[in-house]
Amino acid sequence: MCAHLLALREPTDLLFHLQTKLALQQLERLAQMVGERVSGKPLQLILGSVDFYSATLSVGEGIFIPRPETETLVEVGLEFLRGRADTEGCPHGNHNKILDLCTGCGAALIALVCETGWEGIGTDICQKALAFAEGNARKNRVAQLLDFYRGDLFSALPEPHQKFPLIVANPPYISTEQLEALPPEVRNYDPREALDGGMDGLAVIRRIVAEAPEYLVSGGMLALEIGEEHSGAVSRLYQQAGLSEVRISKDLAGRDRVVSGLWAR
Repeated sequence: MCAHLLALREPTDLLFHLQTKLALQQLERLAQMVGERVSGKPLQLILGSVDFYSATLSVGEGIFIPRPETETLVEVGLEFLRGRADTEGCPHGNHNKILDLCTGCGAALIALVCETGWEGIGTDICQKALAFAEGNARKNRVAQLLDFYRGDLFSALPEPHQKFPLIVANPPYISTEQLEALPPEVRNYDPREALDGGMDGLAVIRRIVAEAPEYLVSGGMLALEIGEEHSGAVSRLYQQAGLSEVRISKDLAGRDRVVSGLWAR
């Protein structure tokens, strides 16, 4: 918090400012921030921003907060895109855009685009989230490569038959029953529609997996963030939809976090 008040780039920079005296206004703001954190408000909302992969993202009330687990989704996407670029050359073109469903504030999509220079499309049902995504695209200087559309998953796309080499999503995957057991700083601040995956947590994931083959180019990848308890069930959904080379990737805590697979037809 002190680093934020002093506009320092890294918290460790405080080591070089140990003798700096805060102005009265800064002290009052610090006391307010500490009070908010003690009450359970997430630090990301107090600061209004979060570092995610190589991007810095603005967040606010009613916006799903990107978390380190989702960086696994970015890693899986990057590995695939870099391999594709090595074999196919220039990534730009009608069938060479990343699609990010349930994009929220744009975290995964913006990180992927910042790292690769690919173009991308993000969709979400929440207009406020899309406004943050557009602002974050400008903030990270990739707005010219991105478009955002409001709507329910694939139905938001302006071209109904558009195909993509990579589709990613961090969809709601918490079961309705488990919502009340979430930590208060998640349950009370993240929007419910970004968390609630239905009775078994797979309601949105089922729809994405079933519809994705229609929107994937041959050899394209679908990569989804999941709850660790869902890896087996989601892998079976992939196989039933005709996706091959299904793989489960773990996050840094060793939990099953991303399921990916290829559309070979």
